[in-house]
Amino acid sequence: MAIPDTTYFGPDNITFGDVRIAKSPLEKIEFLKKRLDSFFIYQIDALDRRSPFPLEIMCCIAIETLGAIFTEKQKNDIQSSQFCKMLEELIMGFLSN
Repeated sequence: MAIPDTTYFGPDNITFGDVRIAKSPLEKIEFLKKRLDSFFIYQIDALDRRSPFPLEIMCCIAIETLGAIFTEKQKNDIQSSQFCKMLEELIMGFLSN
């Protein structure tokens, strides 16, 4: 089910409808930046000052996401398998500490 056009997307009363009708890629990127800044970055900043743990978790999630995107497109590639192995070792190292 699609998200209704009237649903709040980000700050400044930006809605999903506003994002859908935006023609310029730069305008869409600006909407996304505002959304990420308000819902993610600004909220993490306060936690990051008290503990490095949120930053560590965000790094693990980012690495896993990049690995999933990279390996999905090139499953049989040797470079892809080496990248996956490196990610697995890195993530397991984070989890064991």
